[in-house]
Amino acid sequence: LEQEYIDSGDVKFYYINLPVIGANSELAARAGEYVYENDPENFWNLHNELYGTQMQLTRTGIIDTAVETTNLTEEDIKEGLGSETARNELEADEKIANGNGVTATPTVYVNGERVGNDWDSLKSTIDNKLENGN
Repeated sequence: LEQEYIDSGDVKFYYINLPVIGANSELAARAGEYVYENDPENFWNLHNELYGTQMQLTRTGIIDTAVETTNLTEEDIKEGLGSETARNELEADEKIANGNGVTATPTVYVNGERVGNDWDSLKSTIDNKLENGN
């Protein structure tokens, strides 16, 4: 997807946080927002690790995972969890998601149209939109 559409400039990709499994899910999302702002090249490392263990999220686990997967320190991550900027970014993401009726992750939209998150659905929708100039 990235090589075929995003790197070519045909498609823009936006990621929206939506914590759906409780308070620690929100902490994980805040950590993600902070990492995205302060160590963006490692955001997906953190995201993949946290998403893969989402049912085991704890504050300590989130901090430890962030330290292990980024170039940020434990102190940085703790600061980030309480960051007003990260909190505001997360609230903005939640408003976007809620405004579009998103209740679960992952949820995928292409030009405002909700599509399946499997490769075939996504590819055919993107190809169709590009072909029709949408």
